This record gives sequence, C-alpha cells and structure tokens, in this order.
Amino acid sequence: MIIPKDKKLDEESYIREEKAVFNGSDSEKLKIIQTLICFANYQGGELRIYEVKNELDFKNFFDAVSIGNAINSFIEPPIGWVIAVKQINKKKGVILKIRPSARSPHFYKKDGYFINNKDEKVFIFRRGSIGIRRSGSNDVYSNVDFEQMFKKKIAEIFGSIQDIVVKQPMEEN
Repeated sequence: MIIPKDKKLDEESYIREEKAVFNGSDSEKLKIIQTLICFANYQGGELRIYEVKNELDFKNFFDAVSIGNAINSFIEPPIGWVIAVKQINKKKGVILKIRPSARSPHFYKKDGYFINNKDEKVFIFRRGSIGIRRSGSNDVYSNVDFEQMFKKKIAEIFGSIQDIVVKQPMEEN
C-alpha cells in the first residue's frame, strides 16, 4: 500500500470514508454496502480503499454493476445506477462514489449479517431499518430524520406548485 507514513487517512465525514485495506471478508462487504446506502440516503459520498488484497475483488465486487446489484439486493426501492468506480493507488485501491438518491429513503428489505468464527450471526444492519450517514459513521434513521425528510419533500412539492402558478396564473373571467 502506498500511503506515506507521515500521512494519516483523511478525516471521515458525512460524505467521505476511507479504508486502508480490504481483505474481502463478508463483514467488510456488508459494511461497504451499508456505507454506500447511507451515503445515498443522505447527500451522496465517496469511499476510498487504498489496498484491495485480492485482485479478483475488482471484477467480482468492485465493479459498478456488481456492487449496484449487491446494494439493490438489500434495499427497497432500488437505487439507480449512480455508482462510479475508479481504481487508484497504482491500481491497488479503489474509489466508490455514489450520488444522493432521488428515491430515498431506501430501507433494508433483509438483514445484513455474517457468521463469525464462533458460528454466531453478527448483524451489520437489520431488515426494516433505514441507514443514514452521521458525521464519520453509519446510523439508523430517527424521528428527526423523518421529520426533516418530510419537510424537505413538502417544500419541493409546494415549490413546484408555486413555479407552475407563477408561470401560468389563472385567467380572470
């Protein structure tokens, strides 16, 4: 991996996350899927992974269609093809970018879990919940998030109605 020793990873935020290494485990894949869904439900975002250990993961997972299918297998409504994939770090790493979804919020239609070495289910996300990005981490939608989303959607609807009325006022009889 080519990250100078004096450079630390950039601070993670609402729209950015960085990983030094991806080993290809099921838990890592689920966390990446979760992060991209949370980005799409918020303002979009970028996930950088500086080293992908297994080259086959570039074809089998870090491909726009493959990762889009993986994401959509867990959520409703599906996200359109808004994922950009670019290899970086002398083609050893990858950047995944996703735009905010016009169809958000996307809820998990099935559990995202893996089986650990003790043969236990470890849940990354749960069916019926909605993921959202908060600061440098993934979280679950709260009542406040629903209220903000509702206010934003109502403002968009009434803004569109106002535009129509201003452009085409009713004629007086």
